[in-house]
Amino acid sequence: MRIAVILLGVLLGLCVLCAGAGYFVGLPRIQDQLETSIGEAVGTHVAPKMAGAPPAGPGTATITEDELNAEIDTGDPNLEDLRVSITPDYLEFRFGEQGQELTYRTAVAAVDGRFAVVDPTLSGVPSWILPESSVSDGLVEGINTWLETNGLTLTSIVLGNGEMTVTTE
Repeated sequence: MRIAVILLGVLLGLCVLCAGAGYFVGLPRIQDQLETSIGEAVGTHVAPKMAGAPPAGPGTATITEDELNAEIDTGDPNLEDLRVSITPDYLEFRFGEQGQELTYRTAVAAVDGRFAVVDPTLSGVPSWILPESSVSDGLVEGINTWLETNGLTLTSIVLGNGEMTVTTE
């Protein structure tokens, strides 16, 4: 009986150790990988369209949500379930996979020549699994990296019903 209790204690200790390792090691790696994936996908398929590309040059461009969604559809196959909606108040990105829908919503601004998110929210997944900052950081990094690569400064971004107007110099 005493050996069974000791074995049960050791087994319970191993379970706690594995759970802790998963939470403190595995989860941050998954979050970092997701942030990197979002940044790369946005930088490749969404940012150029949001900034009025191609061609990459200064000026004002109006981009519709239909154009963004079409670009996403023809881009990375891993983004096929991503949908963008634009309202006067926010950009909304919906990801749906296997019946689980995630919704990321944020107001946007041009701050010091860079793209910035304002009051972002993420719903559909607990924040300890996927904090909204993982999506925000990937989105901001993807767009700002694209702008920097093309020598552009964001001076204005105005959201409307189903469209946004972006001005760069």
